[in-house]
Formats: sequence, C-alpha cells, structure tokens
Amino acid sequence: MDNGQYGRWTTHSALQPYGKPDNALALAFALLAINEQSKGEQPGPAVAKITVSRADGTTIGTFEVDATDAQALSKHVSQMSDERYGPIERQALERLMRAND
Repeated sequence: MDNGQYGRWTTHSALQPYGKPDNALALAFALLAINEQSKGEQPGPAVAKITVSRADGTTIGTFEVDATDAQALSKHVSQMSDERYGPIERQALERLMRAND
C-alpha cells in the first residue's frame, strides 16, 4: 500500500512483507476505512487518532476513531485483557484511579 489517504486511514510508510503483526494491524485499519468508504458510510467526528508504528518507532499510519469505533475498540481490548490475564483486580484499578487524580 502506497502513501496516501483512504477514508479515515492515512498511510505514512509502505507496509513490509505480509505476516508481520504491525503490518496486520495497519492493514486491518486500512481495510476498515476502505470498506466503509466503498459502502458510502460516513463516520462520526473523530474523537481520537490511533497511530500504528513499527517497534523502531517508524509510523506506518494513523486511523481517525469516531465514538462508535472507540466504544467497540475499548470493548474488544477489555475482552482481550480478560482472556489473557483474567479480570482486573480491584486493588489494581484503585491504584490506577489514584494515580490519575
């Protein structure tokens, strides 16, 4: 995928060979934006941007997240955390909340 704008996805550097996790994540966001565009869907206003970078810090691309995306992504990340590590312990959550006061 060349540098360019595809709906809400902006490519900043060329994707490397297939099968690498960073490229898979970037491609997933790009495909979401392309699919959305092809269906004539209009996203809501951007509430955040997700930047996908390689381990060395090279930015692959950015995705503008609307409120619906943010809700879906937070749900999926929470489920992934529960599946990998189990539910968060109350003490850890309280520590996190105190750190943000």
